[in-house]
Amino acid sequence: DKRVTILDISEPREPRTLGSVSANNTVLAISRISDSLIAFGGADKQVTLLDLSEPRKIRTLGSVSANSYIYTISRISDSLIAFGGHDEQVTLLDISNPRKIRTLGSVSAKGWVNAISRISDSLIAFGGDDEQVTFLDVSDSSDPRTLGSVSANSYIYTISRISDSLIAFGGADKQVTLLDVSNPRKPQILGSVSAKESVEAISRISDNLIAFGGRDEQVTLLDISNPRKI
Repeated sequence: DKRVTILDISEPREPRTLGSVSANNTVLAISRISDSLIAFGGADKQVTLLDLSEPRKIRTLGSVSANSYIYTISRISDSLIAFGGHDEQVTLLDISNPRKIRTLGSVSAKGWVNAISRISDSLIAFGGDDEQVTFLDVSDSSDPRTLGSVSANSYIYTISRISDSLIAFGGADKQVTLLDVSNPRKPQILGSVSAKESVEAISRISDNLIAFGGRDEQVTLLDISNPRKI
């Protein structure tokens, strides 16, 4: 519907619409920055920041243009976000002043970037059509550096941080894979579990439990207390 809509979920069985704001085109990515700030983007080829301090009166604060469609936005800190998409790169933005967003550094990818996940304030992971998970050192946000990567079996659609040393990813290979990232220069695959179709979303529930779903039209819970034996 080309809008961003805010819901009150204090009563999960009866969510209520509080407010909404028009977007210029289809919205493909939304990321929470803080309790009162979110970022979104998509086919409008820009990242826009919204003030949610009054959810019934959502205000646009600032925006910055991108080179193409945006598929993913990730909060790194209160003042730094990363986005990627069809332009085949990961770009860092300084949002310390939401009304004057500044583009910092970027790094090229080998295909569309479908997923970015914060691991720590200085480390992020991304992946997409390049069929690999790549780790970036963003301690110097003006000059992000590639640390290491691990090959996947197909396109990556989702990456989720479980802990400082563990992430999960999935995609067109129809499986969820756990990855030890304690040494991001040499990430190690721990274990994986098959899904019925492509995996398009993974979410951490706790240190020992994750949920995933996708084109199989169901939500599945995984016990990851032993990552090598999912």
